[in-house]
Amino acid sequence: MKLNVGCGRNILDGYENLDLYVGDPRVILCDVRRLPYDDKSIDKVLAEDILEHFPRLEWKSVVAEWWRVLKPGGDLTVQFPDMIGLSKVLQGATTIEEWEHWNRKIFGGQGDGVGHGSGMFHCTGFSSWYLREYLHTTFGAKIVSATCHDYNCTIVAEKSEVTP
Repeated sequence: MKLNVGCGRNILDGYENLDLYVGDPRVILCDVRRLPYDDKSIDKVLAEDILEHFPRLEWKSVVAEWWRVLKPGGDLTVQFPDMIGLSKVLQGATTIEEWEHWNRKIFGGQGDGVGHGSGMFHCTGFSSWYLREYLHTTFGAKIVSATCHDYNCTIVAEKSEVTP
């Protein structure tokens, strides 16, 4: 079984698509901070553009919840805005339009795309090296891949048979 947590409108075949704010019959209404699945029961957790929406003091427990449901050998894929790259381009903005474009990528849409903005605020920033180190140190994750493109990063981390 595969989960697409915080799927928004990115509904994928072959996944259980979970979101708290999307009213689509193909989406399971679910707070992804507390998943209704048994320990070690899921093959893959896909978390695209959701982790940054959790507060700075909460995101670690959210990742621990996603890690809890993963089977050994399963993987967690996380995509998130690259705060290092975004801070550099924001510093180089020379027009109001540029500033607003990059500022939106850092702080989220806040209502300019989904309803009245529920869930569309970015609360925490990440970089590839920071999240890779956190997953490896905290969970013993094997980092399968880490790529950055268009000011987003994607990390694929595999759960080992033994978690620290």
